[in-house]
Amino acid sequence: MSDADFQSWLDGQRTRVDAARTTAHKAYADAELECWHRFAVNDCLSKARAKRRSTLDGLRAEELALNQQERQRTTADKLQQLQEKQRTGEQPK
Repeated sequence: MSDADFQSWLDGQRTRVDAARTTAHKAYADAELECWHRFAVNDCLSKARAKRRSTLDGLRAEELALNQQERQRTTADKLQQLQEKQRTGEQPK
């Protein structure tokens, strides 16, 4: 995958994660509002918080994986640049 393709893919994935995070916060706000209309408010709120936390934890894990892929790609590019400079006889900066 070329650098431009990778960056485009990475940006798309980050946008997807951000949109999912926004959706999770909105769903929690909606659930919280609905909980206040029930008899067992605290139990309902607790379940809504647990669901939000679970969703956000999964999204955070995806985000960390994306960051790791980006770091690996950047490191590989830097190593390739250094190897190319060594082959051509240039001094690394």
